[in-house]
Amino acid sequence: RRDDTRQDNDLCAPMPGKVVRIDVAEGDRLQASDTVVVFEAMKMQSNLKVTGDCTVREILVAEGETVAGGALLVKLDVLQNESDNHGKE
Repeated sequence: RRDDTRQDNDLCAPMPGKVVRIDVAEGDRLQASDTVVVFEAMKMQSNLKVTGDCTVREILVAEGETVAGGALLVKLDVLQNESDNHGKE
């Protein structure tokens, strides 16, 4: 049971691990389910994805970096119009 349907402004490490790959650049516009970081923990890789439309404000880690659980990896700016303009373009 996860309550992460609303995109947050921060993408954090779910547990201690290693940043394997960063799939975005600062300024990139992302859509729900886009992969931001490939993360490895306990010898398993996971794709850390966004749950809503946003842009990448700042990348705070580098590929190959080991981070603590809860460490801030990427700062995002959530696009507010995704929920404000249902059916409007």
